[in-house]
Amino acid sequence: MPIGYPPSVFVSSTCYDLTQVRLDLKRFIEVLGYEPVISESSAFPVNPQKGTFENCVNAVRDRADLFVLIVGARYGTQRADGRSITNLEYLEAKRKELPIYV
Repeated sequence: MPIGYPPSVFVSSTCYDLTQVRLDLKRFIEVLGYEPVISESSAFPVNPQKGTFENCVNAVRDRADLFVLIVGARYGTQRADGRSITNLEYLEAKRKELPIYV
């Protein structure tokens, strides 16, 4: 994290079933003075030449200082190998050795 910038908190979960939880967590992160990195935000980094999976994993790699994982009842969209976007985001956070809160 660059000096002088608030830490970025990546929020990972399925979206449709946890919309209100994600919104509440976004507000809480902002109250703490941190920057939420959440896919519903217009500030979420999207490369139109990349797919959803790659954009989400890249956001963890490039923007996250902390990682918050919310686990609900759904697994989410899967790639051919069976891994979900949320699972891939988590694996990238782990690879990057971010602080992870579940």
